[in-house]
Amino acid sequence: MRVYPTAYLPPISYFCALLNGHTEGKPCLSLRIEQHETYPKQTLRNRCAITGSNGRQILSVPVCRAEQKTTEDGRIQAAQETCHVKINYQTPWQHQHWMALVSAYQHTPFFFYYQDFFRPFYEKRFDYLLPWNNALMETVFELLDIPCKIELTSKWEKADESVLFCPADNQPTEKKPFPPYWQIFSGKNGFLENLSIIDLLFNLGNEAKNYLYDYAKRY
Repeated sequence: MRVYPTAYLPPISYFCALLNGHTEGKPCLSLRIEQHETYPKQTLRNRCAITGSNGRQILSVPVCRAEQKTTEDGRIQAAQETCHVKINYQTPWQHQHWMALVSAYQHTPFFFYYQDFFRPFYEKRFDYLLPWNNALMETVFELLDIPCKIELTSKWEKADESVLFCPADNQPTEKKPFPPYWQIFSGKNGFLENLSIIDLLFNLGNEAKNYLYDYAKRY
């Protein structure tokens, strides 16, 4: 079974890869998240891509640095497993992220309907990144009406990122084009493919589920 990295409101490709081979209405999906990897910086684990008046913009959850440890041979290491990564609240990033989402999506067809599901995540504090991401994912699957059980690995397993979009490099996946759908700034920026799942939800609402299943057939 494929193992996925944790992700902050992942890109559409993440969900399409997960839904590949799954028939709508069949038994519950199982999403296996790798939690024992050495946490890599500047990836979808703490970043998501949304639209904006000036094009694609990246929202990044600040995390605490790993504590430095001395190895048996005297080397200094500052690495940590993903499950141990703490969220840094020294800056008001929750308020900033929510204001960015409001600014980008308040005039989309379904923002008013979905906003109350997401706002609490930008008011309540989570100590660790992994539970924050997982709680958001559970909310997304609930809104998509796709039953999904999230499982965490008990030991390190290599996560498959070959089909995923990484906001750090701002490049789309090789599997394209993504079918265009209406976006709030498409008249100015054109269609921005493979943004965060939240873009699809705010723009398509209930139709987001059909979009994902249709595109998942390409994987």
